[in-house]
Amino acid sequence: MNKEDRILHKKLQSYGPVTRQKAIDKWCGKKIASGANRDVYECLLNPNWVVKIQISNNFDNLIEWKIWDAVYRAEWWAKWFAACLTITESGMILIQQKVDFPLTKVYPKRVPRFFTDLKYKNYGFIDGQLKCVDYSNVLCMLVGLMDKRMRNAKWWTPYASKKKIKKYRNKENVIEAKL
Repeated sequence: MNKEDRILHKKLQSYGPVTRQKAIDKWCGKKIASGANRDVYECLLNPNWVVKIQISNNFDNLIEWKIWDAVYRAEWWAKWFAACLTITESGMILIQQKVDFPLTKVYPKRVPRFFTDLKYKNYGFIDGQLKCVDYSNVLCMLVGLMDKRMRNAKWWTPYASKKKIKKYRNKENVIEAKL
């Protein structure tokens, strides 16, 4: 964590217990993603981070926090995950690194075998390194099946028609990837 991120972490911790609405009012900019369990917002306090707000009873934020806590000291594993900066006591709000979503052709042919849900929107890039941003579904990490084996990636997108896929790809940024 760099100096700027440490300052942000201390500032967020100084707020103490935070409600969902208080977090949205003070920390959240534009909503950039929404799923069945969480909404994701740009972080007003730092453009390199996002705010994930739990909207269901599934505890995805807590699971991601526990996985990040388990891997962040191990360089090989940590490089595959978007870092978590802080989480509220209730687990309702998680601050996580922001990634870029490039064209789908940039995604690697092989990924660590512990990644199971290879939906394009669950992965992005930071400085050319593939990062998982939705890793609450990396179940084998939770039960200790961590190893460095790789597997062939079968990427997919939730968009059904080719027209929608083309439109989605046109909105993306192209970056150089480290594969």
